Order: sequence, then C-alpha cells, then structure tokens
Amino acid sequence: QVRTLMSLEVVPLASNMSDEIHELVRFFMDEIRVDARIVTLMTDELGFETITDFAHYWTSDEYQQGVEEDIVALVPAFARDLSAPGARLQVSRLRRAWEVARLGRPPDPPTVAYGLLSEPMPDCSYAAVFAAVELALFEPWRVIDVDEASCTVDYCEGGLERRMRLGSSGTEVIERVIVREEVGEVIFQKFEEATGGAQGRARPATG
Repeated sequence: QVRTLMSLEVVPLASNMSDEIHELVRFFMDEIRVDARIVTLMTDELGFETITDFAHYWTSDEYQQGVEEDIVALVPAFARDLSAPGARLQVSRLRRAWEVARLGRPPDPPTVAYGLLSEPMPDCSYAAVFAAVELALFEPWRVIDVDEASCTVDYCEGGLERRMRLGSSGTEVIERVIVREEVGEVIFQKFEEATGGAQGRARPATG
C-alpha cells in the first residue's frame, strides 16, 4: 500500500535557514532539477539537513528502490502513478543525486555538445545538457511528434527500454537506451518487435 503525504506544500526558503540546508536545496533544485515538492518532503518530513544526510539514508544496495518508495511515492502528484514518465524522471534524478552525493561528481568532459555532429556549446554546462537529454528521454512528446499516451519507459538490465507511437505514421518505436553519464554518452538503439513467443521480445532493427 502506498502511503502519501496529502498536505505537503512547497514553502519558500526561510531567511534563517542554515547554510547546509541552503546548499542541499540548491543541489537538488538547481543542479539535479528535482521537483520542489520532493525537496520539501526531504527537508520537512524526512528531516534532511545536509547532502550527506541524503547520501547516507540508504546503502548502495537500497538507494535505487529507496528513492522511489521512501520519497517519490510519498508525494501525491507522483504517487498516483509511479510508472508515469514524470514520476520515473524524478526517480532517475534522485538516483543520480545519490550517486553524485555518495560517490562524487565525475569531471566534466572537455567539450560539451549534443550529438556526434553537434558544434561545441561553450555557453551551456554539461549538467544542463544532461538535464535536457533526461527530459527528452522520459518525456519525448516535448521534443518530437509522438503520442504522449503511448509512451512508456521501463528499467531493464543495462539501461532503459522506451516505447512510443509516432504521431505522423502511428508506427510503434521501441528503443533500448544506455546512459553513461560518467563519460558523457547516451546510446539509443532502435528495436523492432520479434514475432513468436507468449510475451514477444525486442530485437535490433536492421537496415
């Protein structure tokens, strides 16, 4: 049974808030881009006062499930459907936040660009580019013509599996996505549905 905090409200930062909490809020909202309602839950309900509190709330074996069950599932806006892209996006960002807080931030690559053929973007930070990639991954209808209701993103071994229906042709597209943030790389592999079998399976598209 999912427990939610129905009266959760986002409140402005108090002027007498400690430097540690200011840094925690800045880290989650400005750098990781976590929803403000989640940040409020962490500070007001869970009592996190520092980034270290967050980093040590779960072990390395617990955090991937922990950020979903102990945080996202308690925010009514996301608890209604934890499989929805918006909720999954928050889970993904919290997992990344834990890894950065616990394991340290990898160095930025020397060149920031979007795609192999992109020109360098000197005025755009690596974190901002990855935030845009993450949003496009979990909510593709914001950037391409796809049916929003058809979009699903599921975690699978080695990455993510994304399904969506193209708005122009109605064709269903299946992709396996591997995110390697430590080296600044996101790999999209298009799949087609294989025939046969009770569940069916995806295989790499040819041609």
